[in-house]
Amino acid sequence: MSKRPSLLAEIEPALFNYFADYAHEVREASKKKPPPQVPLGPLTVFIENFFGQFFRVALKTTISGFGSAAREKAVRARLKLEADSPKPEETILLISSYETYCGIHPDVEQERSVPDEDETAMEVQVTLLESFLPELLDRIEAWADASQESLVEPVQAAREHLEAAKADLGYE
Repeated sequence: MSKRPSLLAEIEPALFNYFADYAHEVREASKKKPPPQVPLGPLTVFIENFFGQFFRVALKTTISGFGSAAREKAVRARLKLEADSPKPEETILLISSYETYCGIHPDVEQERSVPDEDETAMEVQVTLLESFLPELLDRIEAWADASQESLVEPVQAAREHLEAAKADLGYE
């Protein structure tokens, strides 16, 4: 008899502490001359664990990675929800964010395994810090307002940590 992974009742608010960890790493690195590139590890750990928990909590299913099969499973789930009435817009948008992450995941993995100053690594960092993560946090907050209010404050704190890290990295 195979054992199914247990489904979570809610997303763990402590998951958002990874943003504080990343901001701390950036702050410490910015004190060095020249400042080294800070690996995106805490942020990617957050993203991947958040989506794992989100699918278990919101959709009562599991995901198995970020490849094409997992992305197709997410597309099917999103299309099914889009056919529902009323449409759970916040959930649909988070599934869409997962699909986007699946598309950039190979580059994220490359940056995580061989962090360097090359153009692809910098593009991954810019994509995550400037567009993907701010949008993801907005979508999580909207979903949390509707589905799990205990996440609202951690999301807001995560946003503040992300903005502090971006400022320390020289992003405007």
